[in-house]
Amino acid sequence: MEKELHETESGYKMLFANAMEGILVAELQTKHFLFANPAVCRMLGCKEKEVLQLSVEDIHPKASLDRVLGEFEALARGEKTRAIHIFLANAETAPFFTPISATRPLC
Repeated sequence: MEKELHETESGYKMLFANAMEGILVAELQTKHFLFANPAVCRMLGCKEKEVLQLSVEDIHPKASLDRVLGEFEALARGEKTRAIHIFLANAETAPFFTPISATRPLC
């Protein structure tokens, strides 16, 4: 069983690292990022270490922040959220439009 668990974990790590879509994992209450895959780091123009020092509030322009925070509140209440299209801020370019979706952890 331990071998299967290790193989499953390795598979998820590979999917996370090689995904073409940007993936960020944030702590539900503080909204600080816990994990960032290489694709989202490229999108934000930051290294992973820099992204992990940010929170949700840091990467969304004020115009879209209320909507994003509303999704976090819905998750905290146990509601399913939907995919939305929203602006993200990039350190090196103007904000850009991207689809995002939020989900609760599987466990």
